Amino acid sequence: SCPNPNRAAATANVTPSPLPPVLANDTFNVCTGDNVILAVTNANGATVNWYDAAVGGNLVFTGPTFQVTPVVNINYFAEITNGTCTSPSRKQATITVNARPAKPGVVSTNVTVCAGSPAQLQVLTPEANVTYDWYDAAVGGTLKHSGIIYTTDPITQNTIFYVQATSTVGGCINNGGRTAVNVNTDGQLAAPSLSATQTEVCYGGSTSISIINPINGIQYKWFDAAVGGNQIFVGTTLKINNLTANVSYFVEADNAN
Repeated sequence: SCPNPNRAAATANVTPSPLPPVLANDTFNVCTGDNVILAVTNANGATVNWYDAAVGGNLVFTGPTFQVTPVVNINYFAEITNGTCTSPSRKQATITVNARPAKPGVVSTNVTVCAGSPAQLQVLTPEANVTYDWYDAAVGGTLKHSGIIYTTDPITQNTIFYVQATSTVGGCINNGGRTAVNVNTDGQLAAPSLSATQTEVCYGGSTSISIINPINGIQYKWFDAAVGGNQIFVGTTLKINNLTANVSYFVEADNAN
């Protein structure tokens, strides 16, 4: 036997496999149309591939951050590769998508009331599992009421209210902004409501009559006749003393502005 005195070398280099991906967040609960950013935090310069399956599947994106706008529930799976080896497993990101309610319709977008009277605003064809919130501004503003029907405070000037739909599951707000309802006054003030329209007193006694729920900015004028007559007092409570005979007084609301 004559062996070759020079042996040939065969070297096997071992490349470490990347660690399994670590996600900044692996569970999302969003509304239809929302953007979601998926991010791997331990790529350290390696390549991150995103798939639509835990094993095999389709490559949908390459990069450490992946922005999606899902319309249905969906899962994505991240895998790290260093060019030779891949991470031993993929990491799943779960996105749950909640539907948005429809933009609210209303019974009327223009409502007219007497000055000093409340207005009744109502959602048309309300959806189940949806909350309807009424505001005093198209964006932001003050929440005035929650419900399908909103009976406003007394209206003394033209006012716009806005209604927004929010789902009870996921808290998703309707697309398209809030629906506006214009409430206009017809210039005629509503007749005042009184604490009593008939009162019994003893001879020489006294009594008081008050306006129920007086409105700021409105003057209440008291007269001794239903038409014309003498104005005897301005205010929300008329005090009458030393009554010795039957007497009637009449009050009207006047917009001092």
